[in-house]
Amino acid sequence: MSFRRTALFALAAALAVTAPALAQNVSVVHGISGSDLGLPNELAVDISVGGACAVPGLEFTDVAGPLPVDPGLYDVEVRLADVGAPCTGLLVIAETLSVRFGEDLTVVAHLTTDGTITLARFVNDVRAVDTGNGRLIVRHVADAPAVAILARSAGGAGPPAPIITDLVAPNQAKLQVPADDYLVGVRATGIGLIGPIPLTIAADTTTIVYAIGTLSSGTFTVAAQVISLD
Repeated sequence: MSFRRTALFALAAALAVTAPALAQNVSVVHGISGSDLGLPNELAVDISVGGACAVPGLEFTDVAGPLPVDPGLYDVEVRLADVGAPCTGLLVIAETLSVRFGEDLTVVAHLTTDGTITLARFVNDVRAVDTGNGRLIVRHVADAPAVAILARSAGGAGPPAPIITDLVAPNQAKLQVPADDYLVGVRATGIGLIGPIPLTIAADTTTIVYAIGTLSSGTFTVAAQVISLD
């Protein structure tokens, strides 16, 4: 299993925004498998923000951003991807996103535990960390029971040890860890360990791991986002 990431291109041009010194940023995580909806697993979608087609062709497990925006309220629409006419396909989600001055946000499209399609809004912690450390945040937005996160240094020995336990959707947990290469696994009730997955946590970064998908259908998996704190 590997982490998939996409670059969000032409963002400032798309919304014609000049970001202030304390910029507001919005990133997007695609956490809905098409297999859970009777569609192709990758479930490519187009996302518009404030009327601008900001993210075309985002696929399951993809992370896009950051998108610089002004403070305010934005209409966010998620539509099935249309290659010929992006952001005009079948509407899947329509919600209003509030962005406050200086906020760094991530919005996650996901399924709730009752199978409802929704958007989760998270404020990213971009404060400085201790010298030599990085910040790890785990966000549970899967249709699954509580999860535990296990990890060890990639250069160490033995099985990964629990570092976060009993994390229930749609919540998050965070901690600082020494910058290093890690092997990380996710365990939910009723399944074995997903992973271990190699994950580099660099100094002066916030690394976010998302538990996404649906446990009962076998689409339960992870996605990752890295934010530089420089």
